Amino acid sequence: MLIAVLHCIPDADEPARIVARLMEAVPAGSFLAVSQPASDLDPERAAEVEASLNQMMPVKVTFRSHQGVSGFLDGLDILEPGVVPIPRWRPAAPADADLPTIMWGGVARKS
Repeated sequence: MLIAVLHCIPDADEPARIVARLMEAVPAGSFLAVSQPASDLDPERAAEVEASLNQMMPVKVTFRSHQGVSGFLDGLDILEPGVVPIPRWRPAAPADADLPTIMWGGVARKS
């Protein structure tokens, strides 16, 4: 599970390569769950939050687009409903799917 982790790895450190190496080490049938602050769900708000966090925290954070987050799951079988805003990933109640968020989330399985 890479929940609230990947945003702490800057693009320069090649987080997709790190994820791929982790997945190479696990057996077929293993799952990967990711969450990631989104740069593209509410771009203005996301930019403000990212800038604020980077001013306050010693570890800089990187928000990513849907495409960037989906790339972490390349080569894996992505479970339905795919990489979606967190509240839409199998919500407990239909109303939960409409909760505001700037987080992408997804789960995939290694074949």
